Amino acid sequence: MKTHRYSPHSDKPFFFLFFFQDDFEFRSKPFAAGPVYLSRIDSFEKLTRGEDVKSVYMLNLCTKDVDCEFLPGDTLAILPRNDENEVDSLLFRLNVDSVSDNRYCLVDDCEKPFNIPKHVPREGTLRNVFMSHINIRSMLKKVFLKKLLFYTTDCEERRVLEDCASANSKQYELLISECPTLLHILDRFPSCSPPIELILHYSSPLLPRYFSIASSPLQKDTLSIIFSVVEFENSLKGVCTGWLEKLLNVQQSKVPFYFRKPTGFRMDSPEESRVLIAAGTGIAPFLGFLRHKSLLEKPKKLGGTYLYYGCRYKEGDFLCAEELRKYVSNGILAALYPAFSRESTSKCYVQNELSKGRDMLVDLILNDGALVYVCGNKSVAKDVKETLVECFAEHLRVDVADAAKIIGSLIKEKKYLVDTWL
Repeated sequence: MKTHRYSPHSDKPFFFLFFFQDDFEFRSKPFAAGPVYLSRIDSFEKLTRGEDVKSVYMLNLCTKDVDCEFLPGDTLAILPRNDENEVDSLLFRLNVDSVSDNRYCLVDDCEKPFNIPKHVPREGTLRNVFMSHINIRSMLKKVFLKKLLFYTTDCEERRVLEDCASANSKQYELLISECPTLLHILDRFPSCSPPIELILHYSSPLLPRYFSIASSPLQKDTLSIIFSVVEFENSLKGVCTGWLEKLLNVQQSKVPFYFRKPTGFRMDSPEESRVLIAAGTGIAPFLGFLRHKSLLEKPKKLGGTYLYYGCRYKEGDFLCAEELRKYVSNGILAALYPAFSRESTSKCYVQNELSKGRDMLVDLILNDGALVYVCGNKSVAKDVKETLVECFAEHLRVDVADAAKIIGSLIKEKKYLVDTWL
């Protein structure tokens, strides 16, 4: 079997635009419905304020040169980059920083024991590979830790690594919790100096991140998303959301993305009534629904839209509150039911609002044929489903098992649609 090694060429300078022009073919692009586009950030707006809320932004991309049709509810996939400072530190720790900007090409070498995976470009620079192609924060497996033993000289460090890599090791989970990234692991074992081929051989691809489109296809040359900046206890930020936040303050920033193949979670018939249930940034696709509905030609029969939305504070993270209230006043929204979980000691979640209006809610779904859309994390989706089962059971005076069957039928008939994330 042929394997590969890196052959850096200092006489071939690297240009930063290489990332944007030549290597998208090596990026992992699951469920792609078309090519990768590179769109300029037109504008952005911070949607939250206060200390006890996450930083959430509305990001507007210029799509003047984007030739792709989409519907409200569809999703785009952004191809992120790793944090530049983190990459610099990692290249320095691996002792390849001095050649990281030199061009390389892959050459056949049967004597080398490491295969270079397909997500690594056949030529380029190590810096670009670490910035754009490998996930430098992927969970490190025991087999990788075992390999590190061969490149660790300190006896105590070798003992710890061997213990962590052993079967049924309790120390492994502790090590991964304390050292969640490759850089953390290498800093934890200073005498470890693995070759770059080993790192690449065991690397996983830097995957795209998915975002619901928060705009209407009728909005000319504009595509919007909403993102919340993920922050971890170890002071790291989310790979994609941290990168996007940095781009907001860089002039002429461009974002690479593609449209994901559509699912049933979309608005293709505005005549139908809908019950929209969201928490946090789960409001994004529903903003797309409402913006699209507001731009349709009149007079067209439009179904009633009822929005249940959960957040923490009325003033802190009630995303796009003014716009939503406008849709209520002009009839685009039949009703808006916000739930604020931190406004008082008696916490109110979106499922509490569902329970309060269960009779109207069940009537809308069963008699008016309203479609149900749920968007939020998996915990929210689970709680909403359980609450709706209870609402059906109480309204119809049937047991929970029978009510669950009704919800199951709605799901099977694609009248109950869910879009979730972890």
